[in-house]
This record gives sequence, structure tokens and C-alpha cells, in this order.
Amino acid sequence: MKSIGALLLSSLLGLSVGTATFAGETDKPKNMAVDSDKKTRTEVIQSMHGYVSTTAPQDEIAGCIDEALATAIERSIEAQKNNKQVNKYSKIALRAWKVTKCTVNYMLDDRGFLPSIEGGQLMLDENLKVHDKGSAECAKQMWLDRAHDKVVADVVEMITGFGASDPSKRQDLINDSMSSIKTYAGEDTAKHIHDRLSTWSDHESLQNATRDFPSDGTWTVKERQNKVDLIVSTISKSDPIIAEVTKRVHKYSKHSKFALRSSQVVETACNVASLTPSFVGPGAQAALLVFSVGTGGFEEDKLLAEMYLGKRFESRKTSFNHQALMAIDAYQLAMQTHNIPLASCSASLLKRLGGDDLWTAVCQNKPLSANGGNGSGAVTPAPKAGTSTSALPNQISESTQVRP
Repeated sequence: MKSIGALLLSSLLGLSVGTATFAGETDKPKNMAVDSDKKTRTEVIQSMHGYVSTTAPQDEIAGCIDEALATAIERSIEAQKNNKQVNKYSKIALRAWKVTKCTVNYMLDDRGFLPSIEGGQLMLDENLKVHDKGSAECAKQMWLDRAHDKVVADVVEMITGFGASDPSKRQDLINDSMSSIKTYAGEDTAKHIHDRLSTWSDHESLQNATRDFPSDGTWTVKERQNKVDLIVSTISKSDPIIAEVTKRVHKYSKHSKFALRSSQVVETACNVASLTPSFVGPGAQAALLVFSVGTGGFEEDKLLAEMYLGKRFESRKTSFNHQALMAIDAYQLAMQTHNIPLASCSASLLKRLGGDDLWTAVCQNKPLSANGGNGSGAVTPAPKAGTSTSALPNQISESTQVRP
């Protein structure tokens, strides 16, 4: 049985390691919105997204999506709650306290069935409870991905209506998308987006009035799936959130053969030594505890952390798949119905995802360039104040203009 002395040592180690791990960080992460009445809209947006990237300038589709999503974030109680929870669990004290609780659980197994229950609920999207930084980031990311997909779908439907030839269908599509946008962005923002897209659609229809639509503008099921796979794989290579999650998972999964063998030898030796009745037993337990905490934590907690990162990865990939399907379906529908604004919208969506190279690869069957289709959608670090940028899907730019 594990000794009381080792238990006390575990608590002290948890606090000391937790504090040392995050030394040099401040209690409040950078660019976090503390109070919406005291901070600007840009700070709120940056706190929710964290990455800004450059795309083609003066893109009205991008501007409308950014405006609707930014307003939805400000109006959503859940979004603000998720952001506050990430702030809360990023603080040094709470992160050190988590290390201490994990260490106590290692010594006493006080959590019982809770870890397996938490893992099962996470896999099935049942009752996700935020209790640390990993779960808070997961909840925030899943909300943002779902909200972004809904915004894009509403914008595409509204543009479909503006380009429809049947007046009755046109009004039904516009009214439906307007009603949906009002639920999360409010009536003023919905009306402003309607006016922007109406003007843009009229301009596109007039500018491309002589456009020819190919008779073979549709793809087979296999061709369509291949194009969706191309879009998802291309944008995944340059997405900052995918890169962040992958890097963090690799800290758990990428170990040298020497490190792997060493961990097996050390843990086996300490466990065997802990069975001895003399003072060697408690010493071996303490040594194993130090080794586990010093190598990133206990395996049970590592697995849960990886599951939350995996859920974020899955959510992001699902969002990419939805965006790809919307862009592909919009293009095919535009070709079939000769809907000029919708054709331009599909091109805008593809260019925002992966730049001009991705658009030509998908719609004109040209090979991607050496940069993998990054094009004008290449990700860049957050710009300095005053820099005008546009944003990739689910990433708001500093130049987003929103009506009060």
C-alpha cells in the first residue's frame, strides 16, 4: 500500500512541477478580452480565434461571413462562456492544481470510474464538462466550427436566392437565410448582410452577363469525392489549428526508441522495487512518481488529453469537409441553373480556403503548384495593429467591419 509520506510528497511535487512548467507566463494570456465594455471588438475576435491570415482583398463574401460570425460570437452566451473558461484554466494556479489532483489520483485512485466515463462521453458528444484547459479549448473550438459552418451555409443560400431565375423561389431562399441569420446575428446585421450581398450579386450578374456555362458542368460521384478530398487535404496542410493540435499530440506520440525503452525499464524496476517491505518500497514509489511527473504526467491523464486534442482535430476536419461540400455543390448548382452570383460565390469560397491554385485545381483540373495550393490563403502570424487583412474560414480579421 502506498504510504502517506509518498502522498504528501506527491502533492508537493505536483505544485512545484506545475509552477515550474509554466514559469514566465502571465496569469492572463495575451489578447484576451476581459470585459466587452472595456475592450475593442478586435480583441474579442482575436481572443476567440488567435490566428489571422491573408486572402484576396475586397472580397465581399469573406466580409459578410466575417461580419455574421463576429456578431454571433459577441451575442452568444455560450461563446463568451467558453472563452472565459479558457482564460480561467490557463492561469498558473489552476494548472498547478490540476497537476496536484492528478498526482493524488495516482496515489489513491480517488476518481474511480470517472476517467473512463469522461472518455466515453467525449467520444459520443455526450455531456461535455469543462474542467481544465484542454476541455475548455475543445468546447470553444467545437462551437466555433459549428457556428462558422452555419454562417457559410446561410450566406451561400442567400446568394443562391439572389441569382435564382424563379421569383418565388428567390424570395423563399432569401427569407429562409435571413431568418436563420437573425437568430444568431440579430436583425440589423442580417439586413446589412442582405444589402451587401444584394449589391454584390447585381454587380456580378451585370459584369458576367455574357458568361458561358459548360454543358458538362457536373461531376460524377467519384469525381466529386476526389475534389472534396483534395480540398480537405490541401487546406489541412496550412491550417494553424490543425498544426497546433498535431504538434501537441506529437509530444505524446513521438518518442525516440531510447526514450521508449528507458521508460519501460525505469517504470518496471520502480514497480518491482516498490513491492519490497523495507524502506526501498516507499523510495521506489517516490522515484516512480518523480519520473512520471517529470515526463509529462501520468498515462491516464495523457490519454484523456490526447482525446480532447483528437476531438478538436476531428471537429476541424469535419468543418473543412462541410466547407468543401458547400463550395463543390454551389459550383455544380450554379452550372446547372446558370446562376452567376452562385458561381462567383463558389470561386470565392475555394479561394478563401486555399487560394487561386486550389480553385483552378478543383474547377479547371489544373495541378496544384509547389506550395501545395496555399496561394492567397497562406497563413501568416497575427498582424500588428492597423494592418488590413481578410481571414480564412473560422478566423476573423482585424479589418472586419460590423454595423453597431
